[in-house]
Amino acid sequence: MEQCQPTLALASVLLAWNDVRAASPARWPIALGASIVLVQTALIAVLLVERAWRLRAQGALDERLRFERLVAEVSANFAQLPVERIDAQIMASLRRIGEALGADRGGLWHLEPDASALALVQGWHVPGVRPPFPVLMAELFPGGLDWMRGGEALRMDAAEGVGIADRTHRLIQEMTRAKIASVVAVSVPAFGVAGGILAFSSDQRLRPWPDEVLHGLRTLGEVFARAVHRREAETALAHSEALTRAALSSLPGAVAVLDRTGTVLRVNRGWAAAAPPFSLIPEGTNYLAALGRSVAAGDGTLDKIRVLVEQVLAGQHGAGLVEHHLAAAGRWVEVHAEPLDWPEGGGVVSHVEVTERKRAEIEAQRTREEIAHVGRVVALGELAVSIAHEINQPLAAILLNAQTALRLLGEPTPGLAEVRAAVADVIADDRRAAEVIGRLRTFLKKSEVRHARHDANALATEVVRLVASDALLREVTLALVPAAGPLYVWGSGVQLQQVLLNLITNAFEAVARQAPDTERRVWVRTMRVGERVVLAVEDTGHGIPTEALEKIFEPFYAMREGALGIGLSISRRIVEAHGGHLWAERRPGGGAILSCELPRAEEDAV
Repeated sequence: MEQCQPTLALASVLLAWNDVRAASPARWPIALGASIVLVQTALIAVLLVERAWRLRAQGALDERLRFERLVAEVSANFAQLPVERIDAQIMASLRRIGEALGADRGGLWHLEPDASALALVQGWHVPGVRPPFPVLMAELFPGGLDWMRGGEALRMDAAEGVGIADRTHRLIQEMTRAKIASVVAVSVPAFGVAGGILAFSSDQRLRPWPDEVLHGLRTLGEVFARAVHRREAETALAHSEALTRAALSSLPGAVAVLDRTGTVLRVNRGWAAAAPPFSLIPEGTNYLAALGRSVAAGDGTLDKIRVLVEQVLAGQHGAGLVEHHLAAAGRWVEVHAEPLDWPEGGGVVSHVEVTERKRAEIEAQRTREEIAHVGRVVALGELAVSIAHEINQPLAAILLNAQTALRLLGEPTPGLAEVRAAVADVIADDRRAAEVIGRLRTFLKKSEVRHARHDANALATEVVRLVASDALLREVTLALVPAAGPLYVWGSGVQLQQVLLNLITNAFEAVARQAPDTERRVWVRTMRVGERVVLAVEDTGHGIPTEALEKIFEPFYAMREGALGIGLSISRRIVEAHGGHLWAERRPGGGAILSCELPRAEEDAV
């Protein structure tokens, strides 16, 4: 209307000029003067109206520039702002914006994951007025979620319902109930997953705001949203870091988290107390490279650990374990390596000291060896008569041949050929006796257990030779049924022979209690079953009750009087230590079968 006033003034001037022309000659000078005065008045009015219009435009422009500067200042305040100051800065920014808008309150809300309501993130209000609502129902806003996710602006007047067609909309009702006169709000689509709003309200009517101001509010909403995102992300990261370190610190031993290249990302408190060189690998150091340098320096025992960790990080190996002996420190360490289920890969390496457990295992192994040695002594004690008989035979032959040679040498013309043959027999019998004694010494010797490749047929043959005399004395028919060709097993030859000796002597005891006219037979068999080697002892004795098939392997369980009951218990432990299995079963037709199953060693095994 004000912009049209200059045009109306000009029209008035033209009408006045027409009146002057229509006037009579006598009144013409008066009319001319009046017209001039009227024209001057109209021009002055035009200039005054134009000046007022320009002042108002300049004021609006200044106000727009001030708001733009405010938006720029507020946005700049959030650059490189520490996360602990973000909430306070949002509060201060809401105050400045609200004061610039002439509002009574303002706030930043984010939409809950279920999209049913908006929760207040930060709010501001003028002292003495009601603060912003902590929760807003999403259905209050025209267009609902579509409006919030579309980046739109909203200016509503409770009295006029500006911006909506339905004056009975729930937002108008809520504004009226809360005595709020006007609301200005912008949606923030980038706020979280569902979005949010930045809104200000007043208990008095707000003046209309141009689109540029609403655009500035959208910018501020996005700045606030990014700041909140950064605060939440860094807080979550800090919590995750604290949780990770707490979890690592609670783990026993020394634990390190590695990336896919082997660089140490995190360590627990026990890492610094780990045995060298592990304690010398801090965070940020490459674990594989450090072990590689130690290996190059001469500590080859660490190479197994390096290879395991390298394979785990490369995805070529699942979780693995290496037992490492720190000989210089007299300590044992178990090194576990396990891959991490991260998209970028990585793994966890833990070092658990097992020195005490290892010492206990070594002590237990020594105890088992002592018991096994006692078992061998007991077994040979039971075979004392047969062993004495086996040794007496070559000794008697030696004595006879020596006497024969001496008698031949006493003749006037000794027969040197006969003397030579007698001496040869002495030598042969001496070697035979030496072999018997040698086998006994080997069997009774207490020495470190050494594993090697052995032919099961050869082991069985030596044991059968050792007990052959005992079988004769007990009137037992002993038969060896070896497999065709060698059957190789890996382990301690003496211990495996002890197992076989225990099984055979038990079989002798079983058949010895049979009636004299009963067939007393014992078979020793070696056979190959798939990739396993089986040594079986079969007898025609009284058999084993079904309920005792497992009890006979328990320590100190004996089926006859005077027996210690440790032979089969020791035998099962020895077999299990060799990766095998020892069991008993009833023989069809009477008697028992005790079988020892062991892994087969390849013929070219080292």
